[in-house]
Amino acid sequence: MGSMQITIKTTQPIENDGVWDESMLYFALFERMQSLADKFVAKSTYKGKKEFNPSRIIEKIDDSKLVAIPNISSPSEIEIDEDWYAFEKHYGTSAEKEFVEFIETNIIKELQAKFIDVKLIRNELVFKIHDFTDGRGFAPDFIFMLTKEECTYQVFCEPKGEHLKDGDKWKKDFMAKINEYTNDDTIILKNKDGELDYDIGCYKIFGTKFYIQGQSKEFEDSFRSAVKFD
Repeated sequence: MGSMQITIKTTQPIENDGVWDESMLYFALFERMQSLADKFVAKSTYKGKKEFNPSRIIEKIDDSKLVAIPNISSPSEIEIDEDWYAFEKHYGTSAEKEFVEFIETNIIKELQAKFIDVKLIRNELVFKIHDFTDGRGFAPDFIFMLTKEECTYQVFCEPKGEHLKDGDKWKKDFMAKINEYTNDDTIILKNKDGELDYDIGCYKIFGTKFYIQGQSKEFEDSFRSAVKFD
């Protein structure tokens, strides 16, 4: 936006004991602008379809794709020094931080016992998925890559603050449709030329219900159902 200045006024009480730092303000503004953009995009340039185009991770994520966030200590600092978390220290919303901590505390050990390789990847807007109805796109905040000997699971996850839990119904419906079509074997994996240029073997794509800050059960139940813990 160049040198454009934005003045922010609010009629709502400020949480966090009235203290906001720059990183918290950045994410509050970014989240709101993204929500408004979803509402006012007049027409999608994509058509809904059941085809997914596989790409190697290295083709999508590199240094030029990382979003620069001021290096400010805040409650939204995320640092997981473990092999399963494919990111160095970075910043996110408080909902994203809580989501990662929930995975670390409640899910990760079971995943590592079930799969031979487990990776949680932060999607810094490097790619979008487009819904089957009219092609509206969004970038899920996190993607799990879960590998067994016979198959790989890719699971889309989207943390949200409690105040946003009733919005984005179309995203909820889209995630549910991904699971329905995967279970019906109607998802098609193709590159842009219509054929795969490398062998991906068995590959399953799943969505989850939103991880709502402070309300993890609905997400956890949908996640466990998708990766078939039970």
